[in-house]
Amino acid sequence: MASVTGQAVRSVGKNADGTGRDSLLSRVRTMSGIEAAWVGAILDGEGCLVKDLREDRNYMRWTVGNTEPELISTLLRATGVGTVLSPKQKKSHHRPFFVWNVSRRNEVLDIARQCVPYSLKAQVAVAWWDHGI
Repeated sequence: MASVTGQAVRSVGKNADGTGRDSLLSRVRTMSGIEAAWVGAILDGEGCLVKDLREDRNYMRWTVGNTEPELISTLLRATGVGTVLSPKQKKSHHRPFFVWNVSRRNEVLDIARQCVPYSLKAQVAVAWWDHGI
């Protein structure tokens, strides 16, 4: 898996046709228990679960922002999916800030289901989806 450095925008998990369109099959790696626990801990500690509350939308997204490129690279390797936005650096004395996003519904839910035993946010994501909470 590519590392996250420099000004490049990295994208993982494109469809076979090269588009970012949602597919019916999840491309999320089956994580080991240790990997799922680590990802779950990062999601709870550093992550944000976004849900569109409009009735006509059914949208969720995982987002993790951090100044440590290795943390973001490890998320990419562990899950096998996501997009990393190029680093943002507002002031010269600030470290670059990387953002990992997963917005394909099936991938958001697959990550959540694998991390449920280890993550409160993953439990919320599954409850939102399964029970319409």
